Amino acid sequence: MIGFGVSVIQEGVSYTQTRVIAQEAERLGYDSFWMSDHFFFTNRPYIESWSTLSSIATQTEKLRLGSLVLCNSYRHPSLLAKMAATLDVISQGRLELGVGAGWHREEFQAYGIPYGKHSVRTGELIEAVEIIKRLWTEESVTFEGKYYSLKDAICLPKPIQKPRPRIWIGGSSRRILRIAAENADGFNSSFPHFFVTAEEFAQKIRLADSYRSSSGRASDDLQKSISLVVATHKNEGQVSEEFRKALNVLRRFGTRRATLQVIKRSPGKILSIIKGYIGLDLPRFMVAGTPETCADIIKSYIDAGATYFQLLFPSAFIGDFRSMNIFAEDVIPRFRS
Repeated sequence: MIGFGVSVIQEGVSYTQTRVIAQEAERLGYDSFWMSDHFFFTNRPYIESWSTLSSIATQTEKLRLGSLVLCNSYRHPSLLAKMAATLDVISQGRLELGVGAGWHREEFQAYGIPYGKHSVRTGELIEAVEIIKRLWTEESVTFEGKYYSLKDAICLPKPIQKPRPRIWIGGSSRRILRIAAENADGFNSSFPHFFVTAEEFAQKIRLADSYRSSSGRASDDLQKSISLVVATHKNEGQVSEEFRKALNVLRRFGTRRATLQVIKRSPGKILSIIKGYIGLDLPRFMVAGTPETCADIIKSYIDAGATYFQLLFPSAFIGDFRSMNIFAEDVIPRFRS
């Protein structure tokens, strides 16, 4: 079954706003709720994801709770395994653990965290995933790797989910995609890389499937997810207004600097990004239109191989849950069969 989760941005967004969005997502029947793992982009408040998810676990009952994605360098993997096991216990088995190698260099430097080469950060990520899996499933763990070492480490209580919670790896490089295919249960084409068309996503899927197959694992065991922004309205005449509202919210709540990071990394996307942000064209990261149009866009990603969607509803950050409601009532049921 195709999964649909709600994701949030955190810059300039209060804990209360975040909690209300999570509770509304649960009321509307979304599968999961996802938060990113950053400390800041500008000088605006930015709530920390793990503390917030732990609190939201006590404010919800069914909603699965995920990180999209935790930066491996910010926490030693043995500590993260312990924290994650505890959150799975608190939530009665609702954890989805997403991790990645990290990318926001300014954050590392500001917080005094070494920013290693990509090869080092990805090497650490591979070892981290192994450590976390073992601590969740083994009585005690001794591990001696290139980057980490453990001696008789114990993680009790174990997670409630058996044999263990799912692990997702997020990012966009081929190296990350291979790590996800060979070591994880799912991957996400995640922020700051919202700018992925269905055709580009299909290429990632084919690559992931080849990596998965070469490692001796079944490709259909790998969840393949994409992050998209949604603005929808039942009245076609109101779609453009909803679209402009979503863009204005994105500008207001701290996506501008992250977008500049995307432009720096992907200069070929500059024109489409600029046209989208000034409203001249539909940004490639948006699912916008009537429910029928949105369903067609979602189907294009499913046809490309997507099995899970983490969706951002910008209007929810100003207390307008219309798009979330319409998508839940008129789009998701088309894919539940």
